[in-house]
Amino acid sequence: MITEAGRIAGRQAAELAGWAKSSDPIAAAVGLATVNALVDPPTAAVESDLLAALPVGPDDVIGMVGFFGPLIGPLRSRARQLYIFERRREDRPGTLPETAAKELLPQCDVVILTATTILNRTIDDLLGLCQTAREIAVLGPSTPFVPEIFQPSGVTLLSGIQVMDAAHVLRIVSEGGGTRQLGSAVRKLTLRMSPRRLMATYHPRREKEAVPLRV
Repeated sequence: MITEAGRIAGRQAAELAGWAKSSDPIAAAVGLATVNALVDPPTAAVESDLLAALPVGPDDVIGMVGFFGPLIGPLRSRARQLYIFERRREDRPGTLPETAAKELLPQCDVVILTATTILNRTIDDLLGLCQTAREIAVLGPSTPFVPEIFQPSGVTLLSGIQVMDAAHVLRIVSEGGGTRQLGSAVRKLTLRMSPRRLMATYHPRREKEAVPLRV
């Protein structure tokens, strides 16, 4: 719960953007949403979903952190193995506990991370497990299209949304709707960044050796 609820409207965007660093996941979500509202996607971002932009071969092992139902079937048909790590595993057969990521992510050629890992402060540790991955994608409506904060950690793809009709999005969200109800009020964008560099020295806890993800 946000204690400032009822007193947020009218505040400076710069102040709310700072909430992205909050340890409170709800406040962090408000901060990240503010960042996304302020940032225009780079012109290199194309209107596409992740499946169309992510190269996957029959010998690839994929690690998916977060449950993206529409992607599971297509990815399983294209890859040798798909591991899905999920906190809420009820009614989601075939998923693994998030604790299994420590052992299995280092074995993955392609990794897909939910943007929620930014909010729950797990993204740096997860990226540290992906050093041999050829592709690392951050996916979800909360994904900020700011390549500068992701490239130092080896992320190669950002996939999210751009709001096209803010009033309609606000109505859907205020009525309890989610991403699937947004329809034409948003468009899906994917940004391809620099080719992946294997970064054996990436240690998010050691600031002198690497640049941790900052928003």
